Amino acid sequence: MFETIPIPKSIRARLLLAVNAVLVLGLGVMLSVDSQRELDARLYQKHVELKQQAAVLLPAVQAAWAEGPEAVQWLIDQACARMHEGLSPGHHLAVEVDGQVFQARTHQRASPAHFRAMVQAIDDQRWQASWADQRILVASQHEAEVSLYVSEFVDNIYADLRHHLLVRLGALAALGLIVTGLVNLVLLRLVARPLQRLVQYPFTPCATGPT
Repeated sequence: MFETIPIPKSIRARLLLAVNAVLVLGLGVMLSVDSQRELDARLYQKHVELKQQAAVLLPAVQAAWAEGPEAVQWLIDQACARMHEGLSPGHHLAVEVDGQVFQARTHQRASPAHFRAMVQAIDDQRWQASWADQRILVASQHEAEVSLYVSEFVDNIYADLRHHLLVRLGALAALGLIVTGLVNLVLLRLVARPLQRLVQYPFTPCATGPT
């Protein structure tokens, strides 16, 4: 009776390592694609909100311009002051009428560099630009000689997404461990045991030539 010959541990380890690597790679790709999709969705939703703000304010700015530059400045100062900093971080308003630029002065963010960044962001594929070490998201509305720009910081969106990414990564890691354990168990039953049976019997070549 032949003695059972165990499968070398190196073969089993390589087999399990290969399967586990595929699982980890698949989960990593899925997580990366899902995170990018969620980031794009959040940025798009925020841009839509800013675009709606600009659409609502534009007629008011046009009416204020009919009363004079002071009325325009008062209007955007009041509108910006009413925005909650926690919900709309870095909220800023700028208006350009016939080459004359007005910026909200409520939060001390008015500067030529800020306005240039807002205008630059309009041509960006993601409506973003950098200003004062911050990423800003910008929406605009234009009609006749009036252009209205609305911006907010978006670093909070990235930070919030990173937090959700870590939570999701932990959940996927736990799920991955469970799936890996099940797959490893199946491999040991369906692959390791048949291989073990194969090596139980030595190969005896058939005799050739005259007997």
